Amino acid sequence: MIRWQFILLAIKREAKVLRLGTLLSFVGFLFLLSEISSGSQVFNCACEKLPEMLQVWRTNNPGYHVHFQGLTKERLFSGRNSFKLEVTVPADSYLYYHIPVKVFPGRILKFSAYILVEEKTRGKVCFGPGYSLVPDFPGYDGVNDLAMSILPASKWNVVELDIVEMGQQLVKKRLPYLAWGVEDKNVSFYLSGIHLYLESPPGEKGYFIVFLGDLKIVGESIPEDKWLAEVESGWQPARARIKEKLDNWEKMLEEREKILASCTSEEASRIKFKIPHIKRRIITARSMGFIPAEQIKEMETYFTEMDKVINMSGSLK
Repeated sequence: MIRWQFILLAIKREAKVLRLGTLLSFVGFLFLLSEISSGSQVFNCACEKLPEMLQVWRTNNPGYHVHFQGLTKERLFSGRNSFKLEVTVPADSYLYYHIPVKVFPGRILKFSAYILVEEKTRGKVCFGPGYSLVPDFPGYDGVNDLAMSILPASKWNVVELDIVEMGQQLVKKRLPYLAWGVEDKNVSFYLSGIHLYLESPPGEKGYFIVFLGDLKIVGESIPEDKWLAEVESGWQPARARIKEKLDNWEKMLEEREKILASCTSEEASRIKFKIPHIKRRIITARSMGFIPAEQIKEMETYFTEMDKVINMSGSLK
């Protein structure tokens, strides 16, 4: 079973089908589920839940300092308390916060939230959905570099994003660097959280005061079985292309290995020494279920080296 299939099985065990009128708790994050006229579902998170949900996801410098994280009356939201985060980030550093949410999107899924970045803020603030991809490409770091940049202001900003459209754009942007022979339609994604990204200015400490109001996700979520079926259907064409490529590499390597066995030059010895590694690279790609994009150039180089040695020996037919 290839690696991404193991991941799908793990998702299947963890994911829960959302039903009308059910109060769902996901890692303490309460969503109120209700039906609307189009048959879609609505997920709401009041800002009062954010103190227990917002967590550090990733940073390149643990020397950040949180001055305040919790509810406050400094900036009222709809007449209620808002959530405030005040933090200092070291120079040339970033800090990712994460609100865990897992939703398998249907045709329509939209995100909206209220955010206010205090004018005293020094640094870059981005806010938006976080995505997981299937297959689980090692080259994908989970970062959504399409998230909206939020500028300091004196008033609340409304962030409204199309989760499905942004996910499709993210796949299209990242895919050429992740795998060979895979098209946009072969890759699936799901919402894995809401990300708040803070980055200090070059050469300076970053100082951030961010207020958050209510968060909302509106649209269609797909039950796990249907989503997994769509994932499998979409991946089949890519699987066939990848298998054909790996089979072809194995055949080419076998043919050249037989010819090189009779070659005694120093160049032949060097390339023959690499053959076990080349075989392992093919085996690894099979086990992962896809070919990393950079491996194409690597394999082309190996075969070019082999053919050059064989040509010099006059053995290539």
